[in-house]
Amino acid sequence: MALVVDEVATSSVKCGARSVETWALDISEGLFGHDVKIDWTEHGGPEVVAPTLSDSYPSKLICQNFEWQLGGSMQYDRSKIGLIMTILIKVARLTD
Repeated sequence: MALVVDEVATSSVKCGARSVETWALDISEGLFGHDVKIDWTEHGGPEVVAPTLSDSYPSKLICQNFEWQLGGSMQYDRSKIGLIMTILIKVARLTD
């Protein structure tokens, strides 16, 4: 999980919302069935024109390991407002 947050935060500083002074970040979490759901939404950054975060090799590797180790899933959407990422993690995998 730490690698995921590091990768997304680094990308945000380099080319996302955190690359400008007016940035904002919303993080929310909650239960979604038998999963923990985490939403990461950036606002106030430059208009997004770069390929999606999931297109990079480190991101693909992190996603694959995340899915394998935690039984989770990650979805990315680079909208004009910034990165919107949704993470689902199996509750059972967190308690093992």
